[in-house]
Amino acid sequence: MHKIATISATAALALSPVLAFAQTGVPATGAVSATTRPQVNIQCVQTAVNAREQAVMDAFSAYSSAMSTALAARKSALNDAWGTSDSKAHAAARKAALKAYEDAAKKAHAALKTARTNAWNTAKSAVKACGSTMEENRPSDGNGSIGL
Repeated sequence: MHKIATISATAALALSPVLAFAQTGVPATGAVSATTRPQVNIQCVQTAVNAREQAVMDAFSAYSSAMSTALAARKSALNDAWGTSDSKAHAAARKAALKAYEDAAKKAHAALKTARTNAWNTAKSAVKACGSTMEENRPSDGNGSIGL
């Protein structure tokens, strides 16, 4: 029983400055009063978000087109490689086809990632200029891949 009384007294002493501060009516650090909040231009934010989403859609379309082109080139190169009767030439052609595809896919992915980052950064600046401090988090698939 004596232990409980000692713990209660210690807790009361430790919390007394917090309770006293809470009663002073001083706003907590970082608090914004209702009178100092900036006005947010909602239409401006909508325009910024729409522009971001359109840029992401355009970037994905370009990525899709680049990947389709890379796949078609790989298909053709592999077809030609398999048509070669010389085994050394056949192996070299297959290796070259796969390397060309890998390079094209990496380039397309990097372009998509750059365009997406630029779209989100531009929108973030635009939304801030609209008077909003709210930020949306970029989507991710959780595997380190880019989310759109």
